[in-house]
Amino acid sequence: MTGPILSGDIQHARDISFLPMDSRSLLTANMPDAGLTNIIRRDRLLNPLNETSAPLITLAAPAGAGKTTLIAHWLELQAQPYIWLQLSSQDNNPATFFDRLSHAVQQSTPPQHWNLPPLPDSAAPLPDAFGNTLFSALIEQSNQPLTLVLDDYHTLTQDASLHTLLNDVIQTQASPFRCILISRNNDYGHFIRLKAHQQLLHFSGPDLRFTRDETRQFLAETTDIELPEVSLHKLDTQLGGWAAGLKLITKAAGNNLLAQLTVQPPAAQSSLHGWQTDIHAYFAKEVMAGLSNQEIKLLLITSFTPFTNAPIAVSLSKLTDAGQLLTSLHGRNLFIEHISDTNTAYQYHPLFHDYLQHEARHRFTQRQYRALGLRSARQLNAHGFPEHAIDLFLSLKAYRQARTAIKQHANKLITEGQVRRVSQWLAQIPTQLVIEDPLTLLLLGQCCLLTNSDGALDSLLATADTFLHQEMYAAAIQAYGKYLQAVTISGIDYRAVDTCMIKLDPLLPNNDPQIQAALAEIASTVLFALSFRDMKHPSLPTWRALAESSLHTQTDATLLLSNCNQLMMFYLHAGEMLHICRIMETLVSPLRSKTASNPALHLQTLVIEVYYRGHVIQDVQRAKTLAQQGIALGQKTGITLYEFWFRYMLVVIAICQNDLSLAEAEINDLQANIMMFGGSRRADIFHLRGFLALARQDWGRARADLQQAQNIFKSAHTPYSEHWTGLMLAVAHYGLGETDQCRSHIMHTTRMGWLGSTHLQYHCLTLSAWVELNTDNPETGLNLLEQVFTLARKQQMTFIPMIGQQPFIQLCQHALDAGIETPFIQRVILGNNLSLEGASRWNLSWPRELRIYTLTSFQIVDHRSEPPAIIELQTKPLMLLKAIIAFGGTDIPIRTLCDALWTDTEGDAALRAFKVNLHRLRKGLGSENCIEIKNNKVSLAATCWVDALIFWKSMPLGTTHCTQQLRTLVQLYQARFLEGDAPIPWIKHARERIHQNYLRLLEHLGQVLMQHDQIGDAIIYFEEALLADPLEEDYYCNLMQCYSQLQRPDRVAKTFHRYCTAYRDHLGIQPSPRAKALHERLLKATL
Repeated sequence: MTGPILSGDIQHARDISFLPMDSRSLLTANMPDAGLTNIIRRDRLLNPLNETSAPLITLAAPAGAGKTTLIAHWLELQAQPYIWLQLSSQDNNPATFFDRLSHAVQQSTPPQHWNLPPLPDSAAPLPDAFGNTLFSALIEQSNQPLTLVLDDYHTLTQDASLHTLLNDVIQTQASPFRCILISRNNDYGHFIRLKAHQQLLHFSGPDLRFTRDETRQFLAETTDIELPEVSLHKLDTQLGGWAAGLKLITKAAGNNLLAQLTVQPPAAQSSLHGWQTDIHAYFAKEVMAGLSNQEIKLLLITSFTPFTNAPIAVSLSKLTDAGQLLTSLHGRNLFIEHISDTNTAYQYHPLFHDYLQHEARHRFTQRQYRALGLRSARQLNAHGFPEHAIDLFLSLKAYRQARTAIKQHANKLITEGQVRRVSQWLAQIPTQLVIEDPLTLLLLGQCCLLTNSDGALDSLLATADTFLHQEMYAAAIQAYGKYLQAVTISGIDYRAVDTCMIKLDPLLPNNDPQIQAALAEIASTVLFALSFRDMKHPSLPTWRALAESSLHTQTDATLLLSNCNQLMMFYLHAGEMLHICRIMETLVSPLRSKTASNPALHLQTLVIEVYYRGHVIQDVQRAKTLAQQGIALGQKTGITLYEFWFRYMLVVIAICQNDLSLAEAEINDLQANIMMFGGSRRADIFHLRGFLALARQDWGRARADLQQAQNIFKSAHTPYSEHWTGLMLAVAHYGLGETDQCRSHIMHTTRMGWLGSTHLQYHCLTLSAWVELNTDNPETGLNLLEQVFTLARKQQMTFIPMIGQQPFIQLCQHALDAGIETPFIQRVILGNNLSLEGASRWNLSWPRELRIYTLTSFQIVDHRSEPPAIIELQTKPLMLLKAIIAFGGTDIPIRTLCDALWTDTEGDAALRAFKVNLHRLRKGLGSENCIEIKNNKVSLAATCWVDALIFWKSMPLGTTHCTQQLRTLVQLYQARFLEGDAPIPWIKHARERIHQNYLRLLEHLGQVLMQHDQIGDAIIYFEEALLADPLEEDYYCNLMQCYSQLQRPDRVAKTFHRYCTAYRDHLGIQPSPRAKALHERLLKATL
């Protein structure tokens, strides 16, 4: 048998297309229709059918979902015999079903002789075993594996005997047999055992929906129009993957409508007009015709809501069994489905929903229709669905009801990140209705603030002034607080802060509990605003006391976090880092989890944490990650208020990390949207551009950008930002050699008392110290440096100042050389992971991870642990370390080390030995980074300090160090280099070099002491030098000069005699003319 066995003229039915419902019955919906599958191949559905061995396949989906089409296409591809039988309610009678089945078999093509058991006389009941006998004969006589398709299976009742018969046949037949059930109902409980044994393959409605790609493919094959993605998305959303709907569009509308959609996507219901009639006719005949009056009433009344559930359905329809009716409609796949994962709420297919609303408009009067819509909106609001209620109120132009609902739910919705949606609602309400209600006006200003759009300042100020005029003082205070926040963030004109303070300060003495509570609630916002405008404002101490006390009394976690965030910004500007750390650790961190459900507060907290990590504790990598997360969350929720600050901090962090390309990219993003920002924010962009130019040492560009930023800050009356930019401008002037202009900016900020900000004071003093130390004013520079680090220690300012990393390293070196705040500076260096590149190797106070002592008993001390630990190494790795030191510790060719340590080993073997011992050495030292390899050269990392390497090079002439530091260097030399080791050539060579540089240092120290009239101490060091080398003429000469200054001619003569004796006894030569002349001159001067 090569052809299919069909009931009726199925072959002809395949050619029948979906036509308008008023001209043809829905017979075509119940027969195989290749209209879709002839165009596209749905492999994602065909593949499971091809791969399954399950004897039962079930499909349950709404009408027109493509069930019949899919199976018809698959059977056609299989080229195996099948029986296709369309069921009806008459098939609940077994005799009718078997009669129709037998008739279909006898009409098989090509003809075949079938010996099937005859049906008994119609008057007699069928034997119980007849069905099994008939199916067994049919299966056994088929030349190939047989498939039985039962379409419209949902027409059978729950107690139909066919369910049990199919179960028995499928489970007992030894020959291959497959049954396919096509239904609109989801109930296949009769086959639960087959499902449990994985003998059932099921396709549901969602499985059969057309995907976006399938829709695109179908349209491409049936039309000449390629829809743009936005049109395709909206069309796909309207159709919901409904196959029949897709075909109706192309059949009824053709290319004309599709061409129109390419210009105007189907965003509104009007887009459906061209094919609305056909779809509505389809729903009328396929769905509504089979429903009871109660079911129709329920569908029409609930069509006003975007979804429904049992309580809403009961309230609207007054049908007590509305919940059961919904369950029944869903079970029958009548274009109603569960919402997401819930089993309690339902929604209609978009097109079916449109049809129901269309029917409701025609069946109800205009007055009834509006009343029912308003009732639906109130029910949605009462049952906890305010967003949908407000949408419905607005669609019905019930603006006052919408306004009431918006005010009722706005704060909750905004905290959930739906600020954009609230803004869109408010935009639909007539302006007069907004203006006449202060709370709505306040809400509008709050939304404008969060979305960084125009109108926030005007709305908030108008609201606050209205409340104040009406003597609603608590409400006015809260509104002024929001206004101050808007002013601070927008940066348009900070003189508004002064105006606001004039209205708020008189309320401070008022003892009314509500007023005091409101004042405490906005106190942190006031401080935040004042930090930009006037840190010396007379009422600032009062506001500060209110803000700080509220931290201990505030019980609302949301308000507490908001207050903490703004108070920490005030502390940042004030330079009080200890307070920031305290609030962050004791209040913000424990409450951080509470911000997850409040996007607005979460974003605000993220901004503060980025500042804290990036600026206070220097956890820049984490700060960078948080900033990027904040930008993404802001864009997702529509709360763009903080995006500017995230990008601002990203630029600062990137520049500090020397990631200048990232900094430039972020600045370009801000620059592209510069017109969106207020005056001060525009100035911030120029400020960042100037900062980037400073990092690139493009002094001219930096000066131009920073000057423009400062001019804008001046016009916006922002003193803090103006002076901050002025300090950076001073750096640009210094880079251009314009020292006078540089000092002018510094002096201007100093004369203003740093605006009362220790933060500004720290940066100003740091810059001033750097300038003076680099312009031959060391004494002034050191005095300033002492002020800098004393202030930094008191305020726990451990971050790198605005002068940049390398200049700051130089200042740290100077301070350590001078013994200024040594423990604190060491902590700052370690906390910021400052590189030692370019740092003085003679600076003993610079913190290192490892200290290696070779000028006494050999010792490796690990300062990464507390207390420091002694490291012991194996013999061969230890010799490798000693060799690295003996060859200077820097850029030693690997071949040099191999030749020194493995003299009797051939090249490759020596290299292998080197690699093995390098690995052991790194492991022993506790870090892979302590020994660096670059270009086949070996170096000790800068984090490793070695006493001998201080003496590897002689101190350059003119190097200035304090005498105490020079004395400390001398004291390091307790014995010769690796004195306990055998005189291996490379050790002996290093030992002599280090010793000679030690002697030069002794002489240099003696000469420095002589210049400072510390003659007695100088004599000690010259004598020590003579003990090490009794034949060095210069030492004798220096000693004679010391004694001459002490007016001791006897000592001058005695020293000269020692010199003569040493030269005669050891060298056999007479004193040099230089020494004789010096001796004679000094004697004459002292006699």
